[in-house]
Amino acid sequence: MKWCGLVLIWLLAGCIAPLSERKPYGTVILYGVPSAGGTVAGGGSYPAQTTIQISASPNSGWAFNQWNDGVQDAVRLIRVPNPNSSVTYTATFVQITPSPINIVVGWTAEPTAVSYRVYLGPSSRNYTNWTGATGTQATLVVQPQSANYIAATSVAASGQESTNYSNEVYYHAP
Repeated sequence: MKWCGLVLIWLLAGCIAPLSERKPYGTVILYGVPSAGGTVAGGGSYPAQTTIQISASPNSGWAFNQWNDGVQDAVRLIRVPNPNSSVTYTATFVQITPSPINIVVGWTAEPTAVSYRVYLGPSSRNYTNWTGATGTQATLVVQPQSANYIAATSVAASGQESTNYSNEVYYHAP
């Protein structure tokens, strides 16, 4: 009977890993800044000193910039920290600023006009700026995804400007 007990203890000892071989966990903490810029994935608790993948995904209208340690790859491998330790990675996102759009507008010549003014504004007859022109076309700069009301007026040799804006048009920039 004593021999059987020794065999059982020997078998159990072989099935239980010694403390030195157990893998305690480390923690990976992830943030995205600003939070509206995108999402991060891969944070959590993992066996210490293992390699895991973390990632940053920008939302529409945003781009991934870099991690707080300067790495510019949105998807990357990292090493989990030592047992009972944590490491923090912060993904930085930047908002994409669309480039202005140039549009060319044209109109019919007025017989008495010596120049023209082309008005641009965010709502009907609410013009915020104008561009002068001596011919019958002008280039305007508009912002993407913007509403634009455009009207051309003629200026006579006397300096008198026609201001009825009857030729006003609406243009929504893509």
